[in-house]
Amino acid sequence: MSCAPKRLQQTAQIHSITPRCNCPRAPVLVVPRSIETHSTIQEFFFGDDLLLRRHDYRVNIAGGFTATQLISDYVEADGIKMPSRRRAHTRGPDGWPVLEMLLLRIDLSDVRFA
Repeated sequence: MSCAPKRLQQTAQIHSITPRCNCPRAPVLVVPRSIETHSTIQEFFFGDDLLLRRHDYRVNIAGGFTATQLISDYVEADGIKMPSRRRAHTRGPDGWPVLEMLLLRIDLSDVRFA
């Protein structure tokens, strides 16, 4: 059973690629242009625990540069695991994030669902 929205399940294509990081699983999501998103092609890298560790994409709405979100420090809130730390960086020509070029920093704490 998939957790993706029904419309996305019907129109998106998902296939595997060779990962460019230490994460073993890297499906690629190709989103049709009819669905509004910041990037039509996105790569998702999962750890052995099946938690998302890295998200690669092209920032089409800002000139098409490549970016990587590094996701870590998972916490459990009301039985749901979620990352408490995200960092977005531009990506270099070698496919690795340029850590000196921080685009976005998100830190969550005291997470609860109502």
